Amino acid sequence: MEQQKKITQKLLVEGNDDKHVVLALCKKYTVVENFEIVDCGSIEKLFNQLDTRLKLTDTNTTIGIIVDADANLLLCSVALRSSVLTTEQRSNRVEC
Repeated sequence: MEQQKKITQKLLVEGNDDKHVVLALCKKYTVVENFEIVDCGSIEKLFNQLDTRLKLTDTNTTIGIIVDADANLLLCSVALRSSVLTTEQRSNRVEC
């Protein structure tokens, strides 16, 4: 039985439509899909699980986020910054 390689790069998207747009773009531009696209269900759910995902460094080496342009980008950036800083302060480690 072939063992699947563990994908540690995650692209978090708000919903199913966003996931299919990314898949279509990857196909059109022949992007190697060496990452998992995670349908979070909503922007609220995306940010709710971000803190946990940032803590799971053994299963997530890279996390990307795509949010809709109709979202309040200022509030999104504040929520993202808050999640990253909170996680950074707990682990006392930052990688940029």
